[in-house]
Amino acid sequence: MDENAQTKFDEKMKELLAAAEKKKNVLEDTEVADLIADLQFDEDDVGKVYESLEKSGVDILHTIAEEEEIIGLDATEHGLASAYSGFAIMDVSNTMTMDVNENTNLGSDVYEEASEAKKKAAVSVTKLHEVVSTGIHKVVIIAKMSRYEVLKKALNDLGVTGMTVVNVMGCGIQKGAGERYRGVEMDATLLPKVKVEVVVSEIPVDKVIEAAKKALYTGHIGDGKIFVYGVENVVKVRTGEEGYAALQDVE
Repeated sequence: MDENAQTKFDEKMKELLAAAEKKKNVLEDTEVADLIADLQFDEDDVGKVYESLEKSGVDILHTIAEEEEIIGLDATEHGLASAYSGFAIMDVSNTMTMDVNENTNLGSDVYEEASEAKKKAAVSVTKLHEVVSTGIHKVVIIAKMSRYEVLKKALNDLGVTGMTVVNVMGCGIQKGAGERYRGVEMDATLLPKVKVEVVVSEIPVDKVIEAAKKALYTGHIGDGKIFVYGVENVVKVRTGEEGYAALQDVE
């Protein structure tokens, strides 16, 4: 760096350090990036800027997105399901009922106030789109048993009256497989759930998904999962009607 360039760099660093001092020498990495852009530092000097800030005693805080905070950096940065295998949060009792676990709390139990990241963490949606759409969709909902009545009412209010309901057992991260913890083979604990299946054609599937998400949401990780499939055809055995016509009196 020649003398003229060094002088300009030093002048810009003075401004940056003055801004840092106003923040008591603690800056988030996004603030540093904004200041670097505002002061028009050369790209080649960015590394030197961070080095100068460190030498000047400025603490730079790493900020993460809300989604990263919810699901953890193990998954977003390291591609791991969890760095704490064997310490998974599970609520299990002999009465087959589930108590609210505060460790899974996302900080907001009101659906309308929750961010998209929180909604996604609590009730995830997987859409499996077909190549040729028939306009008929099957929605499979896995939920806490305690939320079934709320879910059923929400679907009925939409006009969905035909559904299949099954009591099931399942788990999330472990995916039902045994795993080793401290050298010992451990079985994944299965939790009681309710599985609700509906097939819709006239009622928009997005409305079904939104109604289910709202009904299931309590603001905790593990409120449920929703799977959406494309249906190739439906046949009503009694009349022989197929496709859209076969669903009109049961949807």
